[in-house]
Amino acid sequence: SGVNMKLSKLFCHRLPERSVLLGIKLPLCTRCFGFFLGILVGLLTLLFSIIFKTKIRAIIFFLLMNSPLILDGITQYLNLRKSNNWLRLFTGILSGISVPLVLRYVLYFV
Repeated sequence: SGVNMKLSKLFCHRLPERSVLLGIKLPLCTRCFGFFLGILVGLLTLLFSIIFKTKIRAIIFFLLMNSPLILDGITQYLNLRKSNNWLRLFTGILSGISVPLVLRYVLYFV
């Protein structure tokens, strides 16, 4: 709807060629859609009480889950290669999954 499109402009560039998946126009780019989908998956994962015992494990997990997104973004920015929407979706999901899990660690131990 129009409200969704206006709200999504606050935090997503919404480039037209990056905002379509399976022929459906999304109110977010594919990566942001994947990121929020990943947050949902991460929140569901919290139901299984996955928690990190040490700060270093939480940091390593966060870095591992965000490395593909960072690598994809940097290599595309440097024009070393061109990304695609499926890769953006995958990297967004991985990054999003890490957020609630690491936040739980931070809120629990800090």
